[in-house]
Amino acid sequence: MLTPNQPGQPPKPRDLTFKVFLILLFIGFSVGSVITIVSLRASPNPTYLSPISALTHILGTTSRQTDKIIYGFLPYWQFKSADTLSYDLLTHLALFGIDVGQDGNFITRELNYTEPGWAALHSDTFAAIKTKAKSSGTKLILTLRAFDADNIDTLLSNSSAQDLLITNTLDYLETEGLDGINLDFEYVAEANDTTRAAFTQFVSRFTQALKAKNPAYHVSLDVFADAGDNHRIWQINELTQIVDHLIIMAYDYHRPSSPLAGPVAPLYGAGQFWDEDITSALSIFVSHSPPYKFLLGIPFYGYEWRTTSSQELSQTYPKSGSLATYHRVKQFLENHPETIVNWNLYSLSPWFSYQEDDQTWQIYYEDTRSLGIKYDLANQAGLGGIAIWALGYDAGSPELWEQIHQKFY
Repeated sequence: MLTPNQPGQPPKPRDLTFKVFLILLFIGFSVGSVITIVSLRASPNPTYLSPISALTHILGTTSRQTDKIIYGFLPYWQFKSADTLSYDLLTHLALFGIDVGQDGNFITRELNYTEPGWAALHSDTFAAIKTKAKSSGTKLILTLRAFDADNIDTLLSNSSAQDLLITNTLDYLETEGLDGINLDFEYVAEANDTTRAAFTQFVSRFTQALKAKNPAYHVSLDVFADAGDNHRIWQINELTQIVDHLIIMAYDYHRPSSPLAGPVAPLYGAGQFWDEDITSALSIFVSHSPPYKFLLGIPFYGYEWRTTSSQELSQTYPKSGSLATYHRVKQFLENHPETIVNWNLYSLSPWFSYQEDDQTWQIYYEDTRSLGIKYDLANQAGLGGIAIWALGYDAGSPELWEQIHQKFY
């Protein structure tokens, strides 16, 4: 018999800035809205004023820019969805991706088969993607991936390996006619000052080499949403002066292994209902560097869990969590029109509960309404734009693309 996951320690209280922020959020709601703090529930379509205006008290007042970057990640397992993309609405299309070895070589094989990312980037589908992107004026970006801390440490300590990686990258960009690189080096362990400095130096060498070859090459770097105030590998202020943009991975605040079901990308609620949220993280990032240097990571997905009850933020059962793409949620709601969709007044995102085989499940996800609020945030905070993870999870749903068109064009 499965027993529920046990919640961890309660969230730490946020600082005074956030408390003031939360007060401003409450002011932003219309008088007619009802806020039920205990259940956090509202009617599926509550009336409220957007709290984005309150954000200017922390991030500063900015005017909307019309030249936002609309950056989309297309993972190799979604290349099959390439025909559903609205290329004309994407300024940058990041192809995800190629794994980097500690010796500076691309990893092209795993055991006795071709590495899937490498295989996808040498397929007929990839050739078709290039043709469509080029005809739409969309810049094609290659994502280089490194997720193992030990491998990253080894690469950072070996200048010859870094030189080889730079050479391999330049050769690949030129051969394939691509427009830049996205560095997705996810160093999960806590980094000391030596490692942080070494990583910054590597990124500087890498970027300088690419810009020397072609000043138009675009270089971006992915960072965890908590990188602004944690001892992560990324030195934010220094890196924003090196690369074109930092992409804030503002999602996975709850994930499949979470002990409580909850929103994947909450705008507010840190210190009350979960540990962190997007707006408090952003306020830290923009204290380091100008807002236009950052792209806000946007999830086209959520998660679903088996839970102990239908009550919001219920305990989850171990190993029950799984990805719920926008397309999966859309199909479920179309097939189950009786489902009541709830709206969380803190995360500003939807969720619902359902029964299946006498089991209770919950899905927390993003829809056009919650995504639209995030797009407003990117505009009004003066960010450089957005970065979507992941293209294909929408299966070409026209309403998501229309929302992007309305907010940014």
